[in-house]
Amino acid sequence: MTEQTEKQRAKKKQIIAAAIRCFVEKGFHATSTAEICKAAGMSPGNLFHYYPTKNAIIEAIALQDQADFATLLQLEQVTDSTIETVITIMTRLIQLYNEPTYARLSLEIIAEASRNPAINNTFIKNEKIVRQRLVDILRHGVSNGQIDPELSIENTASWLMTIADGAIGRDLMEPEFHLADRLGSFIYIIKKILMPIK
Repeated sequence: MTEQTEKQRAKKKQIIAAAIRCFVEKGFHATSTAEICKAAGMSPGNLFHYYPTKNAIIEAIALQDQADFATLLQLEQVTDSTIETVITIMTRLIQLYNEPTYARLSLEIIAEASRNPAINNTFIKNEKIVRQRLVDILRHGVSNGQIDPELSIENTASWLMTIADGAIGRDLMEPEFHLADRLGSFIYIIKKILMPIK
């Protein structure tokens, strides 16, 4: 029974990996299930056994995305500095968003979500998880005097997410962009935004 479960998990990973390659190359809308079957090296019947529709595959990618975010948030450095915690999360988000395959897939998700409310609802849940974590951290920072109390916590979290989202595929549109080279300026900006005014 355990062996079968492992095989099923392997098959699902195989399908998801193949689908991501297809989506990155052709986009969600233009990719057919037949192309995913070919890329995964399996018959339609086998694929449909695991994922009956293309939307089901996209939902599985959203769950994988959710797991990636959960891991990212769990890997926060233990620090007494609220601002350093925010910087750690933001840096990891931007690094993730600029991984070439993830960046291209994210741009496809944004494009498809604008046409498909179901997909939009699926992926917006993941965004809310990260945003809520930032809200909690900022609220804690205000309470311990490390974050400017004049800031609206909700609005600040939204703007931080906007900054991260704006970095998706930045190196695709600005080839000379290298996060490591720009990180010092980014950290300075975040500190300026969040630190209490003395």
